[in-house]
Amino acid sequence: FTVYGPGENQGRLLPSLIECTKTSGKIPLTNGSQRRDFIYVEDVAQGLLRLGLTDGNKYKIVNLATGKLLSVKRFVETAASLLKINAARLDFGTIPVRQEEMKHDPVTIKRLQDITKWQPAITIKEGIMQTVKFLERLNRSTVKK
Repeated sequence: FTVYGPGENQGRLLPSLIECTKTSGKIPLTNGSQRRDFIYVEDVAQGLLRLGLTDGNKYKIVNLATGKLLSVKRFVETAASLLKINAARLDFGTIPVRQEEMKHDPVTIKRLQDITKWQPAITIKEGIMQTVKFLERLNRSTVKK
């Protein structure tokens, strides 16, 4: 699962795209075919809290995820649109996909839902915008609105 949001390393996908709002020129990317279960960091925190507060959960494996796969390309296109990055700058296919890249399959979150009576709720768009707002407050960033 791919956790994104405030606190991410600057070299990761979303922080890198946010940084690109301060520059011009092409943005080198893989072809974007990789699929991920992107989950916002606050949903992870909420899920961990709920799991910690439930009885009878000891030693059970729970997928803390959204249960939905999204291509990296779609994530980038969504972020670029929200960040006002011109789509022509997105240079898909200029970076090779890593050979060690793992194939991700969808996972079930049924046990998470059964145990906590909850599921992650923050959409990709909401998570991206919350991350931008957090960074603006933190760094007084010049991210375009």
